[in-house]
Amino acid sequence: KQAEAEAAAKQNLKQQRRELEQLPVLQQQLEAAEQDKQAMRLRRQIVREEKAAIQPPRLGKEKFDESAPAVLTTDEVTGSLRQLQPCFALTTDRFKALQKRGLIEPRKPAGRARGKKVEYVAGEKREKAEARQQEITEMAKARKQAAKGGGAVAVGATRGNKKGSRIDPSFVLPLAVEGC
Repeated sequence: KQAEAEAAAKQNLKQQRRELEQLPVLQQQLEAAEQDKQAMRLRRQIVREEKAAIQPPRLGKEKFDESAPAVLTTDEVTGSLRQLQPCFALTTDRFKALQKRGLIEPRKPAGRARGKKVEYVAGEKREKAEARQQEITEMAKARKQAAKGGGAVAVGATRGNKKGSRIDPSFVLPLAVEGC
């Protein structure tokens, strides 16, 4: 086992020596790759600057959108210039020219504002109203029972007056009602 371990250690040392001998070659390869990357960065930057020089300045959040050139179809092309139909989009052409020169901010046409769609569930409003009405009738029954019998507790409904707050005698619940 020791012989195998020594052989593996020698093999390992030989491998490390070979790698150390190849170190200058590896450094040259790394430097060449780094120079290639630097050249690519420089080319990209030059291309970016050329594109920026050609394009109009950016004034707002929208970019300038070049309109397609007006081209006549074969049906519209005639033999003489007198029969040629004039372009009726002069204002849009002038507007685009001003945007291209950077005098006007490029914008998109404003659309109609749309509100949220509300979905109505049939009978939902009625059910809620019935539940509230049922609650009110139960409270009225409890008040009547409290007025007939002696055991009643005020729930906390108060009316404000000039001298201070006092408990409303018409709004009392019997002791048997839970939640008090």
